[in-house]
Amino acid sequence: MGKVRFFSSMLLVAFVLVPVLLFAGGAKETPQKVTELKIWFGRKDFIPDDAFETFHKQNPNIKVTTDVIPLEQASKEYITAFQAKRAPDMVQENHFNMVPLIRQNMLREIKSVIDLWKKDDPKDFEQIAPVAFALPTWEGKTYGMAMWSGPAFFVYRKDVYEQFGIPLPKTWDDVLDAARTVRSRNPNMLGFSLHGSRAHSPWVWFGAMYAAMGGEFKEGVMQLDSEEGIYLLQFYQTLTRDKLCDPDVLALKSGDFRAAFIDGRAAQMYEAANIYPAIQKNLEYGKQWAAMVPPVNPRTTKRQVIAAFGWPFLVSSRTTDDQAVYKVFKYLSQFSGQVSIRYQPPTRMSVFQDPKLLAVQPWWKDISQIYAKMEPWPVHPRMPEMAEIVLDAMQWALANPTGDVRAEVKKWQAELNKIHEKEKR
Repeated sequence: MGKVRFFSSMLLVAFVLVPVLLFAGGAKETPQKVTELKIWFGRKDFIPDDAFETFHKQNPNIKVTTDVIPLEQASKEYITAFQAKRAPDMVQENHFNMVPLIRQNMLREIKSVIDLWKKDDPKDFEQIAPVAFALPTWEGKTYGMAMWSGPAFFVYRKDVYEQFGIPLPKTWDDVLDAARTVRSRNPNMLGFSLHGSRAHSPWVWFGAMYAAMGGEFKEGVMQLDSEEGIYLLQFYQTLTRDKLCDPDVLALKSGDFRAAFIDGRAAQMYEAANIYPAIQKNLEYGKQWAAMVPPVNPRTTKRQVIAAFGWPFLVSSRTTDDQAVYKVFKYLSQFSGQVSIRYQPPTRMSVFQDPKLLAVQPWWKDISQIYAKMEPWPVHPRMPEMAEIVLDAMQWALANPTGDVRAEVKKWQAELNKIHEKEKR
Protein backbone atom coordinates (compact mmCIF):
# COMPACT_ATOMS: atom_id res chain seq x y z
CA MET A 1 0.00 0.00 0.00
CA GLY A 2 2.90 2.34 0.90
CA LYS A 3 4.53 1.61 -2.46
CA VAL A 4 1.34 2.51 -4.27
CA ARG A 5 1.13 5.81 -2.38
CA PHE A 6 4.81 6.53 -3.10
CA PHE A 7 4.34 5.79 -6.80
CA SER A 8 1.24 7.99 -6.94
CA SER A 9 3.08 10.83 -5.23
CA MET A 10 5.98 10.61 -7.69
CA LEU A 11 3.55 10.54 -10.60
CA LEU A 12 1.84 13.66 -9.27
CA VAL A 13 5.18 15.44 -8.91
CA ALA A 14 6.09 14.46 -12.44
CA PHE A 15 2.84 15.89 -13.81
CA VAL A 16 3.55 19.11 -11.93
CA LEU A 17 7.21 19.39 -12.97
CA VAL A 18 6.85 18.50 -16.63
CA PRO A 19 4.89 21.65 -17.59
CA VAL A 20 7.29 23.75 -15.52
CA LEU A 21 10.32 22.22 -17.22
CA LEU A 22 8.71 22.48 -20.62
CA PHE A 23 7.88 26.14 -20.01
CA ALA A 24 11.38 26.89 -18.72
CA GLY A 25 12.97 25.15 -21.65
CA GLY A 26 10.61 26.89 -24.05
CA ALA A 27 11.55 30.31 -22.68
CA LYS A 28 15.22 29.65 -23.38
CA GLU A 29 14.58 28.32 -26.86
CA THR A 30 12.06 30.94 -28.02
CA PRO A 31 13.69 32.48 -31.09
CA GLN A 32 14.30 36.21 -31.05
CA LYS A 33 12.06 38.18 -33.39
CA VAL A 34 13.93 38.93 -36.59
CA THR A 35 13.16 41.94 -38.76
CA GLU A 36 13.79 41.38 -42.44
CA LEU A 37 14.74 44.32 -44.64
CA LYS A 38 15.17 44.12 -48.38
CA ILE A 39 17.25 46.83 -50.08
CA TRP A 40 17.57 47.65 -53.76
CA PHE A 41 20.95 49.20 -54.58
CA GLY A 42 21.28 51.33 -57.70
CA ARG A 43 24.75 50.00 -58.48
CA LYS A 44 26.73 47.02 -57.20
CA ASP A 45 29.54 49.46 -56.38
CA PHE A 46 27.42 51.02 -53.63
CA ILE A 47 27.27 47.77 -51.62
CA PRO A 48 29.88 47.69 -48.80
CA ASP A 49 32.73 45.23 -49.26
CA ASP A 50 31.60 42.93 -46.46
CA ALA A 51 28.07 42.70 -47.91
CA PHE A 52 26.44 43.29 -44.48
CA GLU A 53 28.47 40.57 -42.72
CA THR A 54 29.54 42.99 -39.99
CA PHE A 55 26.02 44.36 -39.76
CA HIS A 56 24.52 40.92 -39.17
CA LYS A 57 27.05 40.13 -36.45
CA GLN A 58 26.21 43.37 -34.68
CA ASN A 59 22.47 43.06 -35.28
CA PRO A 60 21.45 39.39 -35.21
CA ASN A 61 17.79 40.39 -34.97
CA ILE A 62 17.87 42.17 -38.36
CA LYS A 63 18.31 40.28 -41.61
CA VAL A 64 19.17 42.34 -44.68
CA THR A 65 18.90 41.03 -48.21
CA THR A 66 20.04 43.02 -51.22
CA ASP A 67 19.46 43.23 -54.93
CA VAL A 68 20.83 45.51 -57.62
CA ILE A 69 18.28 47.40 -59.68
CA PRO A 70 20.03 49.99 -61.92
CA LEU A 71 19.21 53.57 -61.05
CA GLU A 72 17.79 54.04 -64.55
CA GLN A 73 15.14 51.39 -63.86
CA ALA A 74 14.53 51.88 -60.14
CA SER A 75 11.36 54.01 -60.27
CA LYS A 76 9.54 51.85 -62.78
CA GLU A 77 10.55 48.61 -61.05
CA TYR A 78 9.66 49.96 -57.62
CA ILE A 79 6.18 51.11 -58.65
CA THR A 80 5.42 47.72 -60.20
CA ALA A 81 6.74 45.87 -57.15
CA PHE A 82 4.86 48.11 -54.72
CA GLN A 83 1.57 47.55 -56.51
CA ALA A 84 2.22 43.81 -56.36
CA LYS A 85 3.08 44.08 -52.62
CA ARG A 86 6.63 42.85 -53.12
CA ALA A 87 8.51 46.15 -53.02
CA PRO A 88 11.77 46.43 -51.07
CA ASP A 89 11.94 48.25 -47.74
CA MET A 90 14.47 50.67 -49.21
CA VAL A 91 15.18 51.64 -52.80
CA GLN A 92 18.18 53.63 -53.97
CA GLU A 93 17.00 56.22 -56.44
CA ASN A 94 18.13 59.43 -58.08
CA HIS A 95 16.67 62.19 -55.94
CA PHE A 96 15.20 63.77 -59.08
CA ASN A 97 12.76 60.88 -59.37
CA MET A 98 11.28 60.65 -55.88
CA VAL A 99 8.28 63.01 -56.23
CA PRO A 100 6.05 60.58 -58.21
CA LEU A 101 6.69 57.90 -55.57
CA ILE A 102 5.82 60.33 -52.78
CA ARG A 103 2.62 61.40 -54.49
CA GLN A 104 1.50 57.78 -54.82
CA ASN A 105 2.09 57.24 -51.07
CA MET A 106 4.81 54.71 -51.75
CA LEU A 107 7.40 56.35 -49.48
CA ARG A 108 7.36 57.21 -45.79
CA GLU A 109 8.65 60.26 -43.96
CA ILE A 110 11.58 59.36 -41.65
CA LYS A 111 11.71 62.13 -39.05
CA SER A 112 11.34 59.54 -36.28
CA VAL A 113 14.36 57.62 -37.65
CA ILE A 114 16.48 60.78 -37.70
CA ASP A 115 15.38 61.66 -34.16
CA LEU A 116 16.33 58.16 -33.02
CA TRP A 117 19.84 58.55 -34.46
CA LYS A 118 20.29 61.97 -32.84
CA LYS A 119 19.27 60.57 -29.46
CA ASP A 120 21.13 57.26 -29.66
CA ASP A 121 24.47 58.54 -31.01
CA PRO A 122 24.56 62.34 -31.33
CA LYS A 123 28.34 62.51 -31.95
CA ASP A 124 28.04 60.08 -34.83
CA PHE A 125 25.10 61.99 -36.28
CA GLU A 126 27.07 65.25 -36.23
CA GLN A 127 29.50 63.78 -38.77
CA ILE A 128 26.77 63.61 -41.42
CA ALA A 129 26.68 66.52 -43.87
CA PRO A 130 23.25 68.22 -43.97
CA VAL A 131 22.91 67.43 -47.67
CA ALA A 132 22.50 63.73 -46.79
CA PHE A 133 18.97 64.42 -45.60
CA ALA A 134 18.32 67.54 -47.65
CA LEU A 135 18.55 65.65 -50.95
CA PRO A 136 15.61 63.31 -50.22
CA THR A 137 13.41 66.09 -48.80
CA TRP A 138 10.24 67.28 -50.51
CA GLU A 139 7.86 69.94 -49.21
CA GLY A 140 9.50 69.89 -45.80
CA LYS A 141 9.42 66.12 -45.29
CA THR A 142 12.42 63.80 -45.51
CA TYR A 143 11.98 60.36 -47.09
CA GLY A 144 15.43 58.82 -46.91
CA MET A 145 19.16 59.37 -46.64
CA ALA A 146 21.92 59.90 -49.20
CA MET A 147 25.18 58.21 -48.19
CA TRP A 148 26.98 59.52 -51.26
CA SER A 149 26.74 62.61 -53.43
CA GLY A 150 28.47 63.71 -56.62
CA PRO A 151 29.18 67.44 -56.82
CA ALA A 152 31.24 68.94 -59.65
CA PHE A 153 34.32 71.15 -59.39
CA PHE A 154 36.63 72.99 -61.74
CA VAL A 155 39.40 70.75 -63.11
CA TYR A 156 42.51 71.93 -64.95
CA ARG A 157 45.84 70.70 -66.33
CA LYS A 158 48.31 71.95 -63.74
CA ASP A 159 51.30 71.19 -65.93
CA VAL A 160 49.86 73.22 -68.81
CA TYR A 161 49.02 76.13 -66.52
CA GLU A 162 52.59 76.17 -65.25
CA GLN A 163 54.10 75.74 -68.70
CA PHE A 164 52.23 78.76 -70.09
CA GLY A 165 52.32 80.84 -66.91
CA ILE A 166 48.54 80.85 -66.47
CA PRO A 167 47.35 82.03 -63.02
CA LEU A 168 44.58 80.14 -61.22
CA PRO A 169 41.23 81.55 -62.36
CA LYS A 170 39.27 83.68 -59.93
CA THR A 171 36.33 84.26 -62.29
CA TRP A 172 34.80 82.41 -65.21
CA ASP A 173 36.15 85.14 -67.47
CA ASP A 174 39.60 84.04 -66.30
CA VAL A 175 38.72 80.50 -67.40
CA LEU A 176 38.00 81.80 -70.90
CA ASP A 177 41.25 83.75 -70.90
CA ALA A 178 43.13 80.63 -69.87
CA ALA A 179 41.47 78.70 -72.69
CA ARG A 180 42.52 81.38 -75.19
CA THR A 181 46.11 81.23 -73.94
CA VAL A 182 46.19 77.45 -74.30
CA ARG A 183 44.80 77.58 -77.85
CA SER A 184 47.25 80.27 -78.92
CA ARG A 185 50.26 78.50 -77.44
CA ASN A 186 49.23 74.98 -78.41
CA PRO A 187 46.69 74.82 -81.28
CA ASN A 188 46.44 71.05 -80.87
CA MET A 189 45.01 71.36 -77.37
CA LEU A 190 41.43 72.38 -76.56
CA GLY A 191 41.04 75.24 -74.14
CA PHE A 192 37.91 73.79 -72.49
CA SER A 193 36.21 70.42 -72.80
CA LEU A 194 32.46 69.85 -72.53
CA HIS A 195 29.68 67.90 -74.21
CA GLY A 196 26.74 69.42 -76.07
CA SER A 197 24.60 66.47 -77.10
CA ARG A 198 21.11 65.59 -75.88
CA ALA A 199 22.32 62.22 -74.63
CA HIS A 200 22.50 63.43 -71.03
CA SER A 201 20.44 65.44 -68.60
CA PRO A 202 21.48 69.11 -68.70
CA TRP A 203 21.42 69.40 -64.92
CA VAL A 204 24.69 67.66 -64.04
CA TRP A 205 27.02 69.80 -66.18
CA PHE A 206 25.21 72.82 -67.65
CA GLY A 207 23.02 73.09 -64.55
CA ALA A 208 25.87 72.65 -62.08
CA MET A 209 27.79 75.44 -63.81
CA TYR A 210 24.66 77.60 -63.63
CA ALA A 211 24.59 77.10 -59.86
CA ALA A 212 28.32 77.76 -59.52
CA MET A 213 27.81 81.00 -61.45
CA GLY A 214 25.22 82.11 -58.92
CA GLY A 215 22.09 80.93 -60.71
CA GLU A 216 18.95 80.60 -58.65
CA PHE A 217 15.68 78.68 -58.80
CA LYS A 218 12.17 79.80 -57.98
CA GLU A 219 9.90 76.98 -56.84
CA GLY A 220 12.23 74.53 -58.54
CA VAL A 221 12.30 76.42 -61.86
CA MET A 222 15.65 77.45 -63.35
CA GLN A 223 15.78 81.19 -63.99
CA LEU A 224 17.49 81.24 -67.37
CA ASP A 225 16.24 84.77 -67.96
CA SER A 226 18.55 86.23 -65.34
CA GLU A 227 22.02 87.73 -65.38
CA GLU A 228 23.42 84.37 -64.28
CA GLY A 229 21.53 82.38 -66.91
CA ILE A 230 22.43 84.82 -69.65
CA TYR A 231 26.09 84.78 -68.57
CA LEU A 232 26.20 80.96 -68.75
CA LEU A 233 24.67 80.88 -72.24
CA GLN A 234 27.10 83.56 -73.39
CA PHE A 235 29.96 81.54 -71.84
CA TYR A 236 28.90 78.60 -74.02
CA GLN A 237 28.69 80.89 -77.05
CA THR A 238 32.23 82.14 -76.43
CA LEU A 239 33.58 78.60 -76.31
CA THR A 240 32.43 77.91 -79.86
CA ARG A 241 32.86 81.44 -81.24
CA ASP A 242 36.50 81.62 -80.12
CA LYS A 243 37.12 78.00 -81.06
CA LEU A 244 38.05 77.07 -77.50
CA CYS A 245 36.22 73.73 -77.46
CA ASP A 246 35.84 70.78 -79.81
CA PRO A 247 34.17 71.85 -83.10
CA ASP A 248 32.00 68.70 -82.87
CA VAL A 249 30.78 69.62 -79.38
CA LEU A 250 27.09 69.18 -80.31
CA ALA A 251 27.73 65.50 -80.99
CA LEU A 252 29.90 64.80 -77.95
CA LYS A 253 28.75 62.69 -75.00
CA SER A 254 30.12 62.58 -71.47
CA GLY A 255 32.75 59.94 -72.27
CA ASP A 256 34.03 62.01 -75.17
CA PHE A 257 34.71 65.23 -73.31
CA ARG A 258 36.18 63.39 -70.34
CA ALA A 259 38.50 61.46 -72.63
CA ALA A 260 39.75 64.71 -74.16
CA PHE A 261 40.98 65.87 -70.77
CA ILE A 262 42.29 62.51 -69.60
CA ASP A 263 44.13 61.91 -72.88
CA GLY A 264 45.81 65.30 -72.68
CA ARG A 265 43.84 66.94 -75.51
CA ALA A 266 42.05 69.51 -73.29
CA ALA A 267 43.29 71.86 -70.58
CA GLN A 268 40.13 72.50 -68.53
CA MET A 269 36.69 71.10 -67.76
CA TYR A 270 33.92 71.11 -65.16
CA GLU A 271 33.37 67.60 -63.84
CA ALA A 272 31.84 65.57 -61.01
CA ALA A 273 34.21 64.28 -58.33
CA ASN A 274 33.34 60.62 -58.91
CA ILE A 275 35.27 60.79 -62.20
CA TYR A 276 38.51 61.92 -60.57
CA PRO A 277 39.79 58.40 -59.79
CA ALA A 278 39.64 57.68 -63.53
CA ILE A 279 41.67 60.83 -64.24
CA GLN A 280 44.20 59.80 -61.60
CA LYS A 281 44.86 56.53 -63.41
CA ASN A 282 46.22 58.52 -66.33
CA LEU A 283 47.46 61.79 -64.83
CA GLU A 284 49.21 62.43 -61.51
CA TYR A 285 47.30 64.74 -59.20
CA GLY A 286 49.19 67.82 -58.07
CA LYS A 287 51.71 67.43 -60.85
CA GLN A 288 49.76 67.06 -64.08
CA TRP A 289 46.24 67.99 -63.01
CA ALA A 290 44.33 69.53 -60.11
CA ALA A 291 40.83 70.38 -58.93
CA MET A 292 39.59 73.52 -57.22
CA VAL A 293 36.45 75.19 -55.95
CA PRO A 294 34.84 76.80 -59.02
CA PRO A 295 35.60 80.42 -59.83
CA VAL A 296 32.90 83.07 -59.43
CA ASN A 297 30.71 84.84 -61.93
CA PRO A 298 32.29 88.26 -62.59
CA ARG A 299 28.86 89.83 -63.06
CA THR A 300 27.46 88.68 -59.74
CA THR A 301 29.93 87.47 -57.13
CA LYS A 302 27.41 87.58 -54.30
CA ARG A 303 26.45 83.95 -54.61
CA GLN A 304 28.10 80.66 -55.52
CA VAL A 305 26.57 77.24 -55.03
CA ILE A 306 28.09 73.79 -55.27
CA ALA A 307 25.05 71.81 -56.38
CA ALA A 308 24.72 68.33 -54.95
CA PHE A 309 23.28 65.42 -56.86
CA GLY A 310 22.61 62.18 -55.06
CA TRP A 311 21.16 58.73 -54.91
CA PRO A 312 19.45 58.42 -51.53
CA PHE A 313 17.96 55.31 -50.01
CA LEU A 314 14.23 55.99 -49.88
CA VAL A 315 12.09 54.12 -47.35
CA SER A 316 8.90 52.29 -48.31
CA SER A 317 5.65 53.49 -46.75
CA ARG A 318 5.08 49.88 -45.64
CA THR A 319 8.30 49.73 -43.61
CA THR A 320 7.59 50.55 -39.96
CA ASP A 321 10.62 49.40 -37.93
CA ASP A 322 12.45 52.67 -37.15
CA GLN A 323 15.19 50.89 -35.22
CA ALA A 324 16.04 48.61 -38.15
CA VAL A 325 16.04 51.49 -40.65
CA TYR A 326 18.27 53.55 -38.36
CA LYS A 327 20.75 50.68 -37.94
CA VAL A 328 20.98 50.17 -41.72
CA PHE A 329 21.48 53.89 -42.34
CA LYS A 330 24.22 54.05 -39.73
CA TYR A 331 25.98 50.96 -41.08
CA LEU A 332 25.93 52.19 -44.68
CA SER A 333 27.14 55.60 -43.60
CA GLN A 334 30.01 54.19 -41.53
CA PHE A 335 31.08 51.97 -44.42
CA SER A 336 30.70 54.79 -46.95
CA GLY A 337 34.47 55.30 -46.89
CA GLN A 338 34.97 52.01 -48.73
CA VAL A 339 32.61 53.06 -51.48
CA SER A 340 34.16 56.52 -51.56
CA ILE A 341 37.63 55.16 -52.30
CA ARG A 342 36.46 53.24 -55.35
CA TYR A 343 33.34 55.06 -56.51
CA GLN A 344 31.48 58.06 -55.00
CA PRO A 345 32.36 60.70 -52.37
CA PRO A 346 30.55 60.37 -49.03
CA THR A 347 28.26 62.59 -47.02
CA ARG A 348 30.05 61.53 -43.81
CA MET A 349 32.51 64.39 -43.33
CA SER A 350 35.03 62.46 -41.21
CA VAL A 351 35.83 60.24 -44.20
CA PHE A 352 37.66 63.16 -45.82
CA GLN A 353 40.23 62.95 -43.00
CA ASP A 354 40.85 59.24 -43.57
CA PRO A 355 44.50 58.68 -44.59
CA LYS A 356 43.39 55.72 -46.73
CA LEU A 357 41.11 57.96 -48.75
CA LEU A 358 43.60 60.82 -49.06
CA ALA A 359 46.33 58.42 -50.14
CA VAL A 360 44.38 57.48 -53.27
CA GLN A 361 42.25 60.64 -53.67
CA PRO A 362 44.51 63.55 -52.68
CA TRP A 363 42.22 66.14 -54.31
CA TRP A 364 39.99 66.18 -51.23
CA LYS A 365 42.62 68.24 -49.44
CA ASP A 366 41.79 71.03 -51.92
CA ILE A 367 38.00 70.81 -52.24
CA SER A 368 36.46 69.04 -49.23
CA GLN A 369 36.19 72.28 -47.23
CA ILE A 370 33.15 73.30 -49.27
CA TYR A 371 31.53 69.87 -49.24
CA ALA A 372 29.53 70.47 -46.07
CA LYS A 373 28.10 73.65 -47.64
CA MET A 374 26.66 71.94 -50.70
CA GLU A 375 23.04 72.59 -51.58
CA PRO A 376 20.80 69.93 -53.13
CA TRP A 377 19.85 70.40 -56.73
CA PRO A 378 16.20 71.56 -56.65
CA VAL A 379 13.55 68.99 -57.46
CA HIS A 380 10.49 69.67 -59.60
CA PRO A 381 7.76 67.17 -60.53
CA ARG A 382 8.21 68.03 -64.21
CA MET A 383 11.97 67.97 -64.44
CA PRO A 384 12.07 65.75 -67.58
CA GLU A 385 9.97 68.28 -69.51
CA MET A 386 12.02 71.19 -68.26
CA ALA A 387 15.23 69.38 -69.15
CA GLU A 388 14.26 69.35 -72.83
CA ILE A 389 13.82 73.14 -72.83
CA VAL A 390 17.14 73.68 -71.08
CA LEU A 391 18.81 71.40 -73.63
CA ASP A 392 17.28 73.54 -76.38
CA ALA A 393 18.84 76.65 -74.82
CA MET A 394 22.23 74.98 -74.31
CA GLN A 395 22.42 73.68 -77.87
CA TRP A 396 21.23 76.98 -79.33
CA ALA A 397 24.08 78.78 -77.54
CA LEU A 398 26.65 76.35 -78.93
CA ALA A 399 25.22 76.47 -82.44
CA ASN A 400 24.65 80.24 -82.53
CA PRO A 401 27.80 81.82 -81.07
CA THR A 402 26.85 85.32 -82.23
CA GLY A 403 23.12 85.13 -81.48
CA ASP A 404 21.30 87.56 -79.17
CA VAL A 405 20.95 85.61 -75.92
CA ARG A 406 18.93 88.29 -74.16
CA ALA A 407 16.28 88.17 -76.85
CA GLU A 408 16.13 84.38 -77.12
CA VAL A 409 16.20 83.55 -73.42
CA LYS A 410 12.76 85.04 -72.83
CA LYS A 411 11.23 82.31 -75.00
CA TRP A 412 12.81 79.49 -73.01
CA GLN A 413 11.91 81.06 -69.69
CA ALA A 414 8.30 81.42 -70.81
CA GLU A 415 8.21 77.72 -71.70
CA LEU A 416 9.68 76.74 -68.32
CA ASN A 417 7.16 78.94 -66.51
CA LYS A 418 4.29 77.48 -68.54
CA ILE A 419 5.21 73.94 -67.46
CA HIS A 420 5.37 75.10 -63.86
CA GLU A 421 1.97 76.77 -64.05
CA LYS A 422 0.44 73.55 -65.39
CA GLU A 423 1.88 71.70 -62.42
CA LYS A 424 0.37 74.18 -59.94
CA ARG A 425 -3.17 73.72 -61.30
